[in-house]
Amino acid sequence: MASSSSSKRWKKVARTTWNASPTRWISDDAAREKFLCWRKIRIVTKFEKYVVDQFKRAFMFRIEKKVDVLVKNHIISDSSIDESDDEDESTNEDSMDMSELE
Repeated sequence: MASSSSSKRWKKVARTTWNASPTRWISDDAAREKFLCWRKIRIVTKFEKYVVDQFKRAFMFRIEKKVDVLVKNHIISDSSIDESDDEDESTNEDSMDMSELE
């Protein structure tokens, strides 16, 4: 009587060595260049930060206004609104006056 084996024979996987360094992400310069060639480093100006900050403020104002209308019309209750202001992480250093732009 012939018996069949149910165990599968797995092939050994060849192990590769990575040129990893704790001080740098990809230690091989050619590999890093190939991987990061599609990324461009872009410096954000003060004016661009100002524009984004003003957009965020206007957007939040519109959202708050719509929530106030919904509460007024009894569509949502006051208790369902989270009144925390922790979402706005901007600081005084992030915002700038118009005088700095000139």
